Amino acid sequence: SEVFEADWAQAYAMVNYTADFYDMDEPSLAALTDTSMVEVTVPDSPNAGSDGCFDVTGAFSATEVASDASVTLVANPDNAYEELTARFNASKSTIEVMMYQITDDMCGVMAERAQSGLNVSLLLSATIYDDCDCEAARACYETLSAAGATMRLTPRGCFNYAHQKFYMMDGESVGFSTGNLSPSDFNDQEVYPVYGADGWAKQNRDFTVWVDGDASAVAPFKEVFERDWAGGVDWSGGSNIHCG
Repeated sequence: SEVFEADWAQAYAMVNYTADFYDMDEPSLAALTDTSMVEVTVPDSPNAGSDGCFDVTGAFSATEVASDASVTLVANPDNAYEELTARFNASKSTIEVMMYQITDDMCGVMAERAQSGLNVSLLLSATIYDDCDCEAARACYETLSAAGATMRLTPRGCFNYAHQKFYMMDGESVGFSTGNLSPSDFNDQEVYPVYGADGWAKQNRDFTVWVDGDASAVAPFKEVFERDWAGGVDWSGGSNIHCG
């Protein structure tokens, strides 16, 4: 509520934009603004239950967090970078991450932890939509691999994009976020200038939720991680990540 009200106070009123504003023709704008219902047919997965794939529908029920557990909500960008960096650096034995893409300074933070002897395991999307992000991710993964991190890619035959974002520390804490490990989500800036001002950078409003002190809250994430890990493939260099 506090974040919503603060962002609402800085927001501006919506307007009815024209085709000229969007730099598109009138038929395209009409299609974009059409509010009529469109029937969508979702096909059955051809690979569910085979080749390392599994049907997750209804696989997990809600887990009640233990009364003595700690739940922390962190707003991105704000202090999310500092919070995640501190948690990575405080890990004692393992860091396990399942992430769509890693393209920011967290790459260096995790590489340092891997070099120090910590068990760093990363399960990453085998496909990244944006070409620039894909190339940045490839460079990051080369760095992590050289540092000693263990990496696998999710099975492309099961789903095209693995878009989840969660972290497990020492098997005791879990964090799940709406943002990737990207500069637009985890940024170490202390000040965020408005658009057009010096120092402005693209930022996303995201949230990260942390649950500490309750292994049962970690368990569902651990199960998804291990099942997708088993069905995935080893990282073997940039050529086995698909861009687009």
